[in-house]
Amino acid sequence: MALQMQTQTGAFSAYVDVDLTAEKISDIKVKAGYSHPAELTFTQHVPQHTMPIPPGTFIRFWDDSAADQSEDAPLFEGFVAIVDPGDDANLVSVTAYDPTHRAATTHNVFNLQWNQGTVPDTPPVPNNAGVPRLVFNSKIDSDDDYAYERAHDADIKTIIETILSDQYHPLYWVNAAPGDGTNEGNDTAWEASDISAMTAKPQEKLVFESESVRSAIERVLQWYPSTRILWEPGTRKWRIRDLRAAPEVTLRLNDFGQDTSGTGTGNWQVLSRQLNRSLDGRYTAVKIYGPETLTNRTASTGNGLLAPVAGAYT
Repeated sequence: MALQMQTQTGAFSAYVDVDLTAEKISDIKVKAGYSHPAELTFTQHVPQHTMPIPPGTFIRFWDDSAADQSEDAPLFEGFVAIVDPGDDANLVSVTAYDPTHRAATTHNVFNLQWNQGTVPDTPPVPNNAGVPRLVFNSKIDSDDDYAYERAHDADIKTIIETILSDQYHPLYWVNAAPGDGTNEGNDTAWEASDISAMTAKPQEKLVFESESVRSAIERVLQWYPSTRILWEPGTRKWRIRDLRAAPEVTLRLNDFGQDTSGTGTGNWQVLSRQLNRSLDGRYTAVKIYGPETLTNRTASTGNGLLAPVAGAYT
């Protein structure tokens, strides 16, 4: 196994190879999961008052012995966010997060598409008429937002496409979207097949005010609760994954010769196991109530007196 790391210190600058041995880097861990930025952590054995890899540095990391990983398809891409002193005077702990974290700290969702920048010197800027407040599906024509909504009667698919298309340029400049940074590439930040079936139309007004791209998308995914965001390094696409379609993996305890990955390397062995029991969010039964039922009763006054008829009330 040969672990590889490269750094980029400025937007669109050349990547520089990192010698992990010479830089005394160890304890490398990658944590990835649904609906939160992927995280890379490692330790450098250097004086704790130094920052050999400073915050803001872009890192890509991969294992070149893996058939599906390379510098163009890394295991992790992201920006260094935290450089902390380690446990002793000669340790530094470094934490990096994927670009969706950086995007959340640099700009919010706007109501109009950002103006294109010029690579590599002129970053994109918001449209002159743009404000960090995006509105969809204003249902009442007397609502002040009715005239400012971005789209009317929009489905979830259209809302996600609009958010990622309008914010494409600033996302591209923090390595959070693919393409070439031009207007022609602003439809490349998502995978069409991920959201093609999301045709539900929210019946209430949706307002995204001073909200990050990731937060906005996660909020609209409440209409599809089995879906999650998973930003993909290499392709730099914002993938929307359905948990019900996740692949199944069989892991066997105490069998160190198994090849559950199908690569012939016998990896994915179980080294430890911890079982946590919890009743949180678990229910033995669910009772669903509908609207109240209206009933009709008939009474007769044929003889001038109010009299009950077949179960009617007197």
